[in-house]
Amino acid sequence: MIEATSIAQKTIVIRKVLIVEPNIIYESGTGGTNFDILQRNIDNYLGSSASDKSKKNSGKKVIIESFEIRDAKVNYNGTIDLPIPNIYLRDIGKKNGGTSFALVSKKVLSELNSKLSLSKSSISDSIGGAAKGAGNAIKGIFEK
Repeated sequence: MIEATSIAQKTIVIRKVLIVEPNIIYESGTGGTNFDILQRNIDNYLGSSASDKSKKNSGKKVIIESFEIRDAKVNYNGTIDLPIPNIYLRDIGKKNGGTSFALVSKKVLSELNSKLSLSKSSISDSIGGAAKGAGNAIKGIFEK
């Protein structure tokens, strides 16, 4: 939902962005994960110097009051689908009177990466727990 009157202004105000049930693919390769590559591309676009950043921020700015991703599922390397925790971001760019779309992308990707990491650690915990349980069961068979 966009505040219609802001479209003609230098800063666009978006009341709400809601993404429901996206299917996210997380792949790992020799250059890192697809999310690592996206992060590098955003960082390269933003540049490292103050003049690079001011050039990138010279266009339209945006304020996003509410950004949500709900009920997302992630597929890890084509092997397993898992739910990831919901993402709720509030008042993106509001403190500074607006921000660039590139910085919004960076913030959303960073939050998504942290949720994916949580989901990946739950895979490791689940697999580790299952392996330990199987090992104890096998050990119990041979100890009788």
